[in-house]
Amino acid sequence: LTDNLLIMPTSICASVLLMHRKGISDEELTKQVGYLIEVLKARNAHLPSFCQEAKNCVKKGTFHLNETVSKKKDIFEPRVVPKVDYKNILLLSYYRNNLVHLFISEAIITCSLFGFGHHHAWQKGVTKEELWEKVLFISNLLRNEFVLTTNFKTVEDYERTLKFMTENGTIAENEDGHIILGSEAENHVNYLNSCLLYTSPSPRDLSTSRMPSSA
Repeated sequence: LTDNLLIMPTSICASVLLMHRKGISDEELTKQVGYLIEVLKARNAHLPSFCQEAKNCVKKGTFHLNETVSKKKDIFEPRVVPKVDYKNILLLSYYRNNLVHLFISEAIITCSLFGFGHHHAWQKGVTKEELWEKVLFISNLLRNEFVLTTNFKTVEDYERTLKFMTENGTIAENEDGHIILGSEAENHVNYLNSCLLYTSPSPRDLSTSRMPSSA
């Protein structure tokens, strides 16, 4: 079912909006949606014709999310009354979850790296073996949350995901040959973490982070 799931504008827009609880401009939302569309295409996601172009995707997505998102001038933000009503955040998360399966393997790896601490994730690094133990642990915790054909059932699945993340710059090797997060990948890493984490407890504040405007 997930292999044939059509990724709708609501899912794409909700993914970006959840990273910007304090609001995001129309222009910036369009840029980040455009970036996310390119990332989805690189993962062979199924996108409808009206999701091929960022402006149209934002127009369609925000129209259908109008009850959960407010717009003041040109700023979009989740419609939430603090400590009173978080149902709109939950609804946005529901829409966002329709594309999480495309990033879950990468997200498990980035979250596992942060499990060793900020310094290890960005500078000191960890060995493949150390990271595999953490990845396997988190993957097993989530085994009842995601039904996937490849969810680190074998070391080969793990190696394949590492190769893909190395090629797109999400992770790299330091001078000691240990795995670290890519120096230019902070925004993408924040996005991956947001796919798994409801709040935004990564070492860097997701609420002010920005995804690159281009792939």
